[in-house]
Amino acid sequence: MERAEQALSKEQLELVNRLITVGMAGVLPKDQVLDPYEAQNIFFPDRDQVLRPLPKLLFDDTPWLPRKNGALFCHPMIPREIALCCGIPTTKHHLLSRQRIQGLSPWATEFGAKEDLCTRVANILRDYSSSQDVLKELLQNADDAGAGVVHFLWDLRQHPTERTFSEEWNHLQGPALCIYNDQTFQLKDIEGIQRLGCGGKGKRQDATGKYGLGFNTVFHLTDCPAFVTGDSLLCVFDPTLRYLPDSHEASPGAKYSLTKDFKSTFPDVYDAFLPDVFDLEHGTVFRLPLRTPAGAAASPICQNAVSEEDMKRLIQTLVEDADCLVMFLNHVRSLVFSVIKKGEPPKEILRVETEGGESERLEYQKHLQKAAAAGGMDEGKPRRVFYKMKVNNNSAEAPRNWLVGRQIGVESTAMRQSMLLPHGGVAACLTEQRRGRAFCTLPLPVQTGLPIHVNGNFAVDSGRRDLRKDSSEGSTDAAWNDSLLRCLVAPLYCQLLEELLVTRVYELAYEGHVPLVDPYFWESEIDDCLEGTLQDLGMLLVPPFEHLQKVRNQFVKAEIAVLTLDAPSLCHFLKSLPSFYLPCPLKEAPIKSSSECSNLLNFCLRGQVLEDVSCVEGLPLLQKPVYQSSSYHLFPQHQDCFSACQINDVKAKEGLIKTGFLKEFTLSESVNYIQEMLIRDEWITATDEGQKWLKELWKFFERQVCKFKD
Repeated sequence: MERAEQALSKEQLELVNRLITVGMAGVLPKDQVLDPYEAQNIFFPDRDQVLRPLPKLLFDDTPWLPRKNGALFCHPMIPREIALCCGIPTTKHHLLSRQRIQGLSPWATEFGAKEDLCTRVANILRDYSSSQDVLKELLQNADDAGAGVVHFLWDLRQHPTERTFSEEWNHLQGPALCIYNDQTFQLKDIEGIQRLGCGGKGKRQDATGKYGLGFNTVFHLTDCPAFVTGDSLLCVFDPTLRYLPDSHEASPGAKYSLTKDFKSTFPDVYDAFLPDVFDLEHGTVFRLPLRTPAGAAASPICQNAVSEEDMKRLIQTLVEDADCLVMFLNHVRSLVFSVIKKGEPPKEILRVETEGGESERLEYQKHLQKAAAAGGMDEGKPRRVFYKMKVNNNSAEAPRNWLVGRQIGVESTAMRQSMLLPHGGVAACLTEQRRGRAFCTLPLPVQTGLPIHVNGNFAVDSGRRDLRKDSSEGSTDAAWNDSLLRCLVAPLYCQLLEELLVTRVYELAYEGHVPLVDPYFWESEIDDCLEGTLQDLGMLLVPPFEHLQKVRNQFVKAEIAVLTLDAPSLCHFLKSLPSFYLPCPLKEAPIKSSSECSNLLNFCLRGQVLEDVSCVEGLPLLQKPVYQSSSYHLFPQHQDCFSACQINDVKAKEGLIKTGFLKEFTLSESVNYIQEMLIRDEWITATDEGQKWLKELWKFFERQVCKFKD
């Protein structure tokens, strides 16, 4: 007490050093921390050579950090082992635990799986026996979080170990599998992912997976998984209580706030999450340090080390299954796998992306989320969508096109009354023959025997390897799967085939260069006479019916050129006919009456603007202009000079006259024809027919005079 607040002399400091390193080292209990009550009566020198009570001192193991005012550090001569045995916290431990949930650390709160642990995890790994499923489970977790992009990156580098949590943590700075997705975790996701066996998504009927179960497949690869989300939180699982200095049985892991102080204190830890590669602020990255042979030998969870060959097999499995993995996911549209080596940028091994059907998929997701939130479908009809989807895969020779059908709800009253929400889908490959597989959103190792993939929220075994088939008393899983197949998948498959009839038949005809005549859809209703005339001419017409517009839209969807019967398309059709060799006798012509000809010509002229001859040139019209007049019957010997067609549209008639296809029958034009008829004066005066002709002639004069006055 005499030397309190006074610096020790050099001789006194050497004496104190011998007392601590020789005297205390011999009496301190091994592998135990000194009792806090006893520690408060022991004094060690600080950096200023002033004796301080042990509870006031820190052991400095972060020499790269600036010293904060008021902090008291042990003198450098005191060994780390003795300081730890005396209960002196290191600066790292102090920073990590200062305001923990109980009131100790600025970054840490209790985090980690809530059940006992190593044994529990080992048991779960026996259910999820295949390490090949790790990538699937992480993919489904990202999908449930709403991610659109998932990037797997195999980091083969050794990261620095100078500024980490502890010596034990340094074992985790080697090669790792990193998994990035472009969604940040919400609080419910973080809470759920800690719960072994009862994940936070257990009651979510729209979720792909269940946190707390499938997520634990990561322990096939590592003993200490961790993730950073939103560049604001670092969460670490430490079920072995080995790697974090502040892990304990009640909280086998930690959640740290990624403040500037944290990043500057532990930059080697933070940089291993690849902030230079991934956009951490707008996403989440998992880091799975791969288990080394030394780590496997000491692991109470899994005694299998992860070699480079194991990782290559993992990649190969992903490449082989890539198309299937994205087939029925709700959100993920892009899947990438890369490798990064020392001194090199990331090298992309696989990229799979889907495109098409965005609006239909968005509609489906909206209804699925709504139904899941409501606990089931309402009494209405099932919601069903179909869309085309292209899967681009850089490991495949060409993109694959799929027709996908998805459905929520069923017609079956019994299934609607179930606590579960029936939903599923089917997918047919349009570019090649594929063996159908069963899916529970992600592919199962089950062949369907069908040429399509079948998806449903089936009841599966705990390892997600097969559908449940147990029909023992009290188990409804097998019955549920059977009902889902009968009431949802089978009707949806039938509907998919109907969709294919409309779209795929014409696509195949096109791809196979099969000659066919395009059908014409009516723009508006036409009279029966014109319909008969067009059919006689060989035009294929689709008559109006209730679902005409829907069928037409399906043709458009299939990218088939749809012809609509209107004036321009009829003109084009008539111009292409090979059977018009004019002039020819009426009995040899394909059009047998003047009324048929009138109907055709009037339809061709409907809405046409005849500024020039282009729109009617090439039609089967007479080569020389003829008169258009309602008085053609006055000159029976010259019927070849008059048009037999009655043109209803005045503007169309004027256009044909203007373009030289018709001539107007005026008084001056009629003179020669009238004189020829008047020469036959006996016929005019002697018969009733002649008298009638004269009356019609005067009517013609009257019309011409009136037209002249107008």
